[in-house]
Amino acid sequence: MPNWKPWYLVKDPRKAGVFADRLGFDEAGMSAALRNHLTANFGNASSTVPMLNGVGVQIGTKFTVRGPMTGPSGRTFDITASWGVDYDGTVRFITAFPTN
Repeated sequence: MPNWKPWYLVKDPRKAGVFADRLGFDEAGMSAALRNHLTANFGNASSTVPMLNGVGVQIGTKFTVRGPMTGPSGRTFDITASWGVDYDGTVRFITAFPTN
């Protein structure tokens, strides 16, 4: 199971306007939508780049996935989501934002 923090997409005022207000997600729905977005659009993933910790030490790799996400409201946005993979194989959700 990936290690992530999808709750902030529906709680943070800088993100909630899209994910909660326009797309209609709650915390539980956001988790499922991010998993689906990752698997449905994995073929469009960017190349991996180093993922660094706060002091510049590489702790894994990261990549982005871009594709459509339809929310409970019925609206669809193109979303770019960033993901990281630690050296131990832990998958991390980093952030997501609309690209349209």
